[in-house]
Amino acid sequence: MASPQPVHSVETVSIEIIKSHPPQLQIFAEGTVPTTGFTDAMLDEIIYIDPPADGMYEYNFVATPPQEVSADVMTPIHAEALRFPLPNGLKGVSVRSETNITLAMLEVEVEVEEPAIEAAV
Repeated sequence: MASPQPVHSVETVSIEIIKSHPPQLQIFAEGTVPTTGFTDAMLDEIIYIDPPADGMYEYNFVATPPQEVSADVMTPIHAEALRFPLPNGLKGVSVRSETNITLAMLEVEVEVEEPAIEAAV
């Protein structure tokens, strides 16, 4: 089986906060691939040692290319990701493809509650 590779382009990215406990971030991306037959589209999160100073978390938009002969026609593709728990300082996400980067910003600032630590008695 072929390894996932970056999609050709990212057309749109949107984000939505899911009000749950703890809150979650749903990320939606639409893009294009150069042929028919791509599968397993996903947003591959870039893992940070330290949180990004600008509050923008990055994802690579990738998909598995076809192993069979396929039509050479730009084809739409989409992927979703769920991020939880939400990190403090989150301002938005950027999604990378082979040819571009598209941003989605939060419309409101999110405060993340730190979990309460109960002292042993």
